[in-house]
Amino acid sequence: MLSLIAAMSSPPLAAADERRAATASVVPPPSRFRPTARYSSRQRGARPTLAAWPSTTSLLRGRRGGRLSGRARLCTLPTQTGPERWDMAQQTATPLDQMPQRVFEMVDALDVDAITALMTEDAQEVDEISRGWMRGRGAVEAYFGQVKAMIDQVHTRVSDVHAREWGDTGVVTCVIDQTYRMKGEEQRITAPTSMTLRREGGEWKIALLHSVPLPEAAGG
Repeated sequence: MLSLIAAMSSPPLAAADERRAATASVVPPPSRFRPTARYSSRQRGARPTLAAWPSTTSLLRGRRGGRLSGRARLCTLPTQTGPERWDMAQQTATPLDQMPQRVFEMVDALDVDAITALMTEDAQEVDEISRGWMRGRGAVEAYFGQVKAMIDQVHTRVSDVHAREWGDTGVVTCVIDQTYRMKGEEQRITAPTSMTLRREGGEWKIALLHSVPLPEAAGG
């Protein structure tokens, strides 16, 4: 009889041991890391109490005396205002003083589409070949198309660049030394050149291009 009672009572004890072992395996070991303790002036020297972790809402909406708390200020992103924001808005793809180099690289490549794309609708242009003003982007484009069929081997060196700007208006002066072949004959010119530009859509556009060579020196 005693052996029967022992046999009947042993399974529940074994099951209880298994449950305790399973529970022990689930509980994580004590961590060395703890939330930062908060001390008050009355608790200095005493055992610290753990502060409750603030919620996201309290971080964003926390106020002290009508002002954002330190935690809320950490969540605030700075914004650009004032002169710095204005300077960023005034930035263009090509700086004003680099426009002559960019334009005459297109001239050397005889890229009419790229040149006229950099001009305003009311652009004006004059040079040693036209010997007169071309007015309006359409007229300038047609003129450059004719010149492209007449010349080749264009090489330009830009020097003495000086740029000034007033808001959305800019003026650049420079000197170009240029060689090209026109109807089989080599041409060489030195021309003081000026550009008046207007900022449109964040890009400098040429409103006026004046490039007329100096006359050859006597006996040259």
